[in-house]
Amino acid sequence: MELPNTVEGRIDIFNLPEGEYEVRNNIALVETLSNTAYTMGDKVKVTLAAVNVGMGQIDFTLDEHIVVK
Repeated sequence: MELPNTVEGRIDIFNLPEGEYEVRNNIALVETLSNTAYTMGDKVKVTLAAVNVGMGQIDFTLDEHIVVK
C-alpha cells in the first residue's frame, strides 16, 4: 500500500474479508470461493489502523477494493 504522499504501509491478511485465500504468482491473494483477487498495484480505499514508529510500520484496513476493468 503506497499513498500519493509516499507513505507506505500494509493491509494484514487477517483484515481482509472472511474467506480462504491462496497466493498466486507471488503477487496476488485470491479468495477461493468467490475468486476475488487482490493483486499488487490494485487501487483500494483504506483506513489507518495503527502506527508503530519504533518499528517504522503503518497498518491499514481495507474499506473498498476498486476493480478496474
